[in-house]
Amino acid sequence: MASLYDLLLEAGVQATFADKLREDGWTVELFGMAAASLDKFDDELKDILGDLHDITTAVQRSAFRLAWTRCQTNTATPSASMPAPNATSSESASAPSSWSETFPPKLTAQIVTEMKQRFRKHYPAEVLLPETTPSLRLLSLVHHQKSKSEFRWVPWKYRLSQFKADELSSAKPTRMAKTEGLQLHAL
Repeated sequence: MASLYDLLLEAGVQATFADKLREDGWTVELFGMAAASLDKFDDELKDILGDLHDITTAVQRSAFRLAWTRCQTNTATPSASMPAPNATSSESASAPSSWSETFPPKLTAQIVTEMKQRFRKHYPAEVLLPETTPSLRLLSLVHHQKSKSEFRWVPWKYRLSQFKADELSSAKPTRMAKTEGLQLHAL
């Protein structure tokens, strides 16, 4: 595995910046873990470079991003020498990426009324009608994400008004019991 210095030079980072990171003690693993996402990496890069960040060009910042993504791929597979955390935390960490969907907890009537009161306070000109009020499913999903500060894409099928959600739920046909077996038995 190449050193961070070599990886930075391969990505096109100037030797001045690569030397600074090497002097500060950065390794491939540490640099790969510097930020959780590419959006946050730009802010983290300011902290890493300090005063040198002001003299970087857009090309140099792009080279740092390229090196960071390469470090991400190099550190994606954990080494066998590193002890794994307990199994329950690794299973719970992989749960959000699984295909099964977990529904957010239902909101109480008190929380919904508080949300409506805050909305009316901040937007007094807006009228809350069933056609404009978000569905309870959407409210609970957004409230859950906001309480955890974990914002994710809300699928379009949940972006319904209260009126549309009621309309869709009432439009579902009721299931009829299968009577073929009863009719054949009667013959």
